Amino acid sequence: MIAITGPYPPAVFRAVNGKVMAAAGRQPVEVPAGTSLADIRWKKPHRAVVPKKSAPTTHLVPGSSGDRYEVVLWSDGTARCNCWGYRRWRKPCKHIKMVKVVGQQQEITNDSRE
Repeated sequence: MIAITGPYPPAVFRAVNGKVMAAAGRQPVEVPAGTSLADIRWKKPHRAVVPKKSAPTTHLVPGSSGDRYEVVLWSDGTARCNCWGYRRWRKPCKHIKMVKVVGQQQEITNDSRE
C-alpha cells in the first residue's frame, strides 16, 4: 500500500518519460509499474481551524485635535481605526492602543470585583 498525501483524490498516470506516477496534488510521486488506485491510500491533509471573529465592538475616541475617531475592536485583538495615521500606515495608532489599554484596565477592575 502506497500512502499519498494531498488535497485531491489521487490519480495514477504514465508520465511523458514513461514512468508511472501517482499524484494527489502538485507533487507527483513515482510508483512501481502496475500500480492501480486500489494500491494507493489517500491521506487528506489536516486543515487549520481558523477561529471565527465575534461581533466587533465600536469605540469613539477623542483625538488630540478635538476630532473623534471610530475604533473597531474584535475579540481576537485585531482592530481598525478611521484616523489618517491608521489608513496610511496600517499599523496600530494611538487611538487603537488607547482602546486596548482601557479595555485591559476594565477587565482588571471587573476581575477584582468578583
